[in-house]
Amino acid sequence: MRCEWFVLPILLLSFACAAPEGEGKSPLLSLIREEPPVFPLMPELPRVQYLFSFRSSVDVVAEKPSDSLTDFLVGKVEEDPMDIIVRAYGIAGHGNKLYVCDVLGGCLWIVDPVDQTFERFTSSGQGQIFKPITLDIDSAGEKYIVDLGRRSVLRFDAQNRFVAAYGREELKKPIDVARVGEELFVVDIADHEIEVYDRKTGSYKRTLGEQGNDPGQFSNPSGITSDKDGNLYVSDHYNWRVQKVDTNGKHLQSIGSSGETAGGLSVPKGLDVGPDGILYVVDARYHFVQMFNPKGEALMVFGGGGHEAGKLVLPADVSILTPVPPFMQQFVHPSLKAKALALVTSQGSVNQVSVYALVDLKEGHEAPLTPQAETAPADPAALPEVPTGGEMPVDVELETGAGE
Repeated sequence: MRCEWFVLPILLLSFACAAPEGEGKSPLLSLIREEPPVFPLMPELPRVQYLFSFRSSVDVVAEKPSDSLTDFLVGKVEEDPMDIIVRAYGIAGHGNKLYVCDVLGGCLWIVDPVDQTFERFTSSGQGQIFKPITLDIDSAGEKYIVDLGRRSVLRFDAQNRFVAAYGREELKKPIDVARVGEELFVVDIADHEIEVYDRKTGSYKRTLGEQGNDPGQFSNPSGITSDKDGNLYVSDHYNWRVQKVDTNGKHLQSIGSSGETAGGLSVPKGLDVGPDGILYVVDARYHFVQMFNPKGEALMVFGGGGHEAGKLVLPADVSILTPVPPFMQQFVHPSLKAKALALVTSQGSVNQVSVYALVDLKEGHEAPLTPQAETAPADPAALPEVPTGGEMPVDVELETGAGE
């Protein structure tokens, strides 16, 4: 008996000492590259650096280490199931958190790479989310989520508490939303117009635009954003352009055109304007984000079709985030200085969300070399084929109807 009681403490001590090291390290840190993909290619100076991509909680949250002592005493605890983004569409950032609309998963994913959290948010009752497509977040963290299933814009406060729902009566198929002052501008892709609401009360105020191809008219508008001066930029899908208009719908500028040369747009979707006035436009057919200066001149593109690091497949939205969170700075090459982040959703890729840094080359440094494309860790047979030509079909989520 005495020998058995003596052996048990030794066994317990050996199990305790066997606990694994490295607990809590973010899986994303393993993606830091000595030679990261940059755009454009040399000899041009780099302006955009690819940082990392993710799709599931496994990509962001560190695996919980096995506790040998607990496993021995009470049995091994079953691990939590993996959370995964089904179809990412709209995206926005606030602080350290990234907010991703999962249009087929029926939820908003709230991802915090710093705290390593990957939370599924759906709300309940009057604020229940059915088919979130895009969102906008103000500086205080208040959220405006376009719900295609409810034909409404759902407003939540900074603590994610439901406030109100706007617009069901006037909207057929809302697709995107932007804020200017105390007004909300909601793009209706089915009515080819923009509905304007009071941001606080939700009351309808006016309509901008109509179907057509003249300045100030739209054909299947698919995205909207605003700049620091309060002007609106609208992705005018079947007119193959972006229109800049004021808050009363007055045409100010047309950007881009149909074609496959610089400045050409085929399926323009989500867009955003950086603090320097540069416009970023997603093109779902060409699988890239195109950049334009304030004069409307094409500057460069980044992304490109494929499943390798830095590539995109059927991108849907882009959002510019400033300032750059300190955690993200770790991924930026030492020769580069990050000014902002570009968050991009990629519907057809194994990785649904890609994060890029908008960069300048530091004085006295040499630009990093762009490595050969890396193969994504996935079965190629399970991935959708990257279209190489022909008309890109309208997204599945836009064909399934707005709901009743």
